[in-house]
Amino acid sequence: MRTITLYRSAHYSRSILPLLVLIAVALSFGSAMAQEAPVSNPYNPPQETKHIQLEEIWRIDEDSEGPVLGLPTRVVWDQEGRIYVLDAQLDQVNLYSPDGQFLESRYRTGDGPGEIRNPVDLILFSDGSTGVLQEFPGKIVRLDNQGNPLPTVLVGGSQEKSGSALLMSGRAVSGQLYLAGGSRQKNENGEASMREFVSRFNLSGEEMRCHMEVQKPRRSHGSQLEEKDMINSSMLAWDVSPSGRVAVAIDWEKYLFLLTEPGGENTRLVAREYKPLRRSKEEIQLMESMTGGGQIKFAEYAPSIAIFQRGLQFRGDDELLVLSSRGKRDLPDGVLARYDVFDGEGHFKRWLEVECEGDPMNDRLVFLPGDRVIRIRRF
Repeated sequence: MRTITLYRSAHYSRSILPLLVLIAVALSFGSAMAQEAPVSNPYNPPQETKHIQLEEIWRIDEDSEGPVLGLPTRVVWDQEGRIYVLDAQLDQVNLYSPDGQFLESRYRTGDGPGEIRNPVDLILFSDGSTGVLQEFPGKIVRLDNQGNPLPTVLVGGSQEKSGSALLMSGRAVSGQLYLAGGSRQKNENGEASMREFVSRFNLSGEEMRCHMEVQKPRRSHGSQLEEKDMINSSMLAWDVSPSGRVAVAIDWEKYLFLLTEPGGENTRLVAREYKPLRRSKEEIQLMESMTGGGQIKFAEYAPSIAIFQRGLQFRGDDELLVLSSRGKRDLPDGVLARYDVFDGEGHFKRWLEVECEGDPMNDRLVFLPGDRVIRIRRF
C-alpha cells in the first residue's frame, strides 16, 4: 500500500569516519551564458556529517479519509501549508490541509478542460493555480486556485492544437515556468534528431531561455531500446531554487551537474570524484522482468546521480541536496537516505543522513520549506 507521511525534522551532529561505501551526444548551454570555471570536488566532504531524525506528524494511507492513493508521483505545497498530491494512476490531484485532512480532488480523466491523461508532473503557481504536465503531446492543463479551468499551455507548437513537444517535468518559481522535455528536429539535410532541454517558458508555451540542451541522433528503426538513451539525466534530475538558481544533472555515469545563477547569466559545471556503482545481476534481472524482458537494454551502471528519485533538491537558495547512487544503498541501520550537500556555489560541504523508517530503495523524500519532510512510500 502506498502512503504519504509528513514529518518534522530535528537536526543533530555526531562525528563519524567517512567510508567510501557511503559515499555520441552534443551538450550545450544557453547561448547568452558566460561559462564560469568548473568546480571540482573531492569524494569526501570537508565538514562532519549532519543527521536529521524525522518525527511523524500525519500520514495518508488506506485508513485515511478521502480517496485511496493509486500512484502518487509528485507532491507540492502552497503558502498556507496545504499539500497537493498528483496521482498519476487515477488522473487526479488530491488536496490536503496542513494537518493532513482531505479537502478535495481536482482534475479527472479525459481530454476536455480540467481533464488529463498520463500525467507526469504537477506545478503550483504563485497565484495558487495548478498545472499538470501531460507527457505527449506536451501540454500543461491548468486550474485556478478554486479548481476552475484556465487556458491550457501548449508547448512546441501545434500537434492538432495540443502541442508537439514531449514533457517530463516542470517547476514554477517566482512567476517563471521551467520545463524539461524534448522535441523532434530536422537539420538542413533532412536528418532527424531529438533535442532535449531544460528551459524557461512563458504561459503561451514559447521558450524564453534555454538552460541546457542535448542533441541526439534519431534511433534507427528496429534497434534495441537503451535505457540511457530513453531517459536523459536532465529530464528528471534538476531543480530551481526560490531565487531562480537552476541545477541540472548532465551525465549518467559521471557525477556532473550544471549550476546556473539566478537570471541565467552565468553557468558553471560542478563535478565530484565518484566511482560509478555497478548494478548487480539480480537488479538488472528484476528490471527486465518488470518490462517484459529483452525489450530494453539496461545500463551496467546505475546513474551516479539518482535520476529516478529526482536526485537534485534545493533547500532554500544556498543549499542543494544531491542523492547519489550510493545514497540509498549500504546505509547504517535506521537511515533512509544519505544526501551530498552542496552550497550555492557548487562546493561539496557535508553528508546529510535522514533517519526514518522505510525502504531506502523504494521510498522518496521531499523536503518542504522549514522543518517538514514528506515521505512517499513505494515511490
